[in-house]
Amino acid sequence: MDLGIISLALFLASTAAFSYLAYKLYKRGAEQWAQAGRVICVMLGFLMFLGGLLSENMITMIIGLATAFASSSLFLTHYVRSEFRAKRFLEIIFSILSLGIIVYGYLATGSIILGLLTLFIAAMITVALMLSYLLPRIRAEVKH
Repeated sequence: MDLGIISLALFLASTAAFSYLAYKLYKRGAEQWAQAGRVICVMLGFLMFLGGLLSENMITMIIGLATAFASSSLFLTHYVRSEFRAKRFLEIIFSILSLGIIVYGYLATGSIILGLLTLFIAAMITVALMLSYLLPRIRAEVKH
């Protein structure tokens, strides 16, 4: 296997393990650890981008940038007051940039990994939209 794919798989596995640990700490009431986890995810994404830039690996750069933007959006969601209009605008921009970078990377490289990520994200968006439409209707029927 290619060294880039192996390092990408290790990065994704370590990110998943770290996210799980941050979630468990958050559930125990350790909010500062969850905040640190979000900041570290932004830094890991940026470092992954730099590593891909130095090694000239387009896939690593794309996933690093997408991770950095998605983590930035998550950080803004939890730690900036919601009444700021700029916050909502930045959240949307970071989310769109994250998805757009992955789609662009797939179109530019034709990578199977990025294609699977694009399909997974599209499926998750579809499920989220369906549930946001169906759940209020189901709850309304249960109340009556």
